[in-house]
This record gives sequence, structure tokens and C-alpha cells, in this order.
Amino acid sequence: MMGRTGLLRLLVTFDALPLAASLFQKFPPSMRPLAKALYSQTQFGITFAQESAAVSVSMNQAEQARQIKSFPDIPLFVLSAGKPNFDITQEVLEKLQELHADLASESSQGVHIVAHESGHAIQLDEPELVIDAIRQVVEKVRYGNTP
Repeated sequence: MMGRTGLLRLLVTFDALPLAASLFQKFPPSMRPLAKALYSQTQFGITFAQESAAVSVSMNQAEQARQIKSFPDIPLFVLSAGKPNFDITQEVLEKLQELHADLASESSQGVHIVAHESGHAIQLDEPELVIDAIRQVVEKVRYGNTP
């Protein structure tokens, strides 16, 4: 409904989108118009709502999959937000970090990293952590456990 009435586009234009008011400021200035254009599309709002509504179903599916088949022994880096944002509480943030640490422990090559200066958008808050994690996975795959 927000998309059809233009409310979503208006909120994005004026940096007043609930739960993401400061998100666009994290983008480089040259990328902000593109990010706002993408976030203000009706399909983005629909997809976000569908994804949000399916979180519990996805969590149940992930748990079922873990019980059926063991995680492969592959390089795995799991990054967690270190600061709450998007209206999540400190308690929820800590629970997510626990779940992420548990996921990383599924592989003998798993590494859990908490991005202490980041909220949900680690790739925007601390891009060097994301880049470093990707490089380490590539090195482990290319050269084995010791680069």
C-alpha cells in the first residue's frame, strides 16, 4: 500500500523511512540516488514484507536441515553486527550473535567475527571486514588451510 500511494517513495526521498532513516547516509554520495531509487520501488517494499513475514519459517527450515545433514568442512566466515539497529534490542542482537557463532562452529574451518562498529549493514559500516573475510575464504580455497 505504501508503494502504491507513493508514501514509500516520499519516505525514502526525505530520509524518513522507518527503521532505516540513517541507512542512505552510509552509502557514498555518488551511490545514494541509486540506493534510494531501488529502496523506493514498490517491489522492494513487497519483497521486504514477504521476507520479514517468512523469518520464522526460514529459521525452522534451517534447523530441520541441520538435523538431517551435517555441515560440510569448508571455509566459513560468519559476520555479526556489533550494534543494534533497525529497532532490534540488545537482547535480540546478542541472540543473533549466539546463533551466528553456532553456525560458524558447524565447520572446522568456521570463523565468527563480530563487527563491533556495525549494525545490520556491515558492508557499509565496516567494508574492510567483509573484504578481508572474502579474501581469506578465497585464499583458503585456493591454497588450502595455509595461504
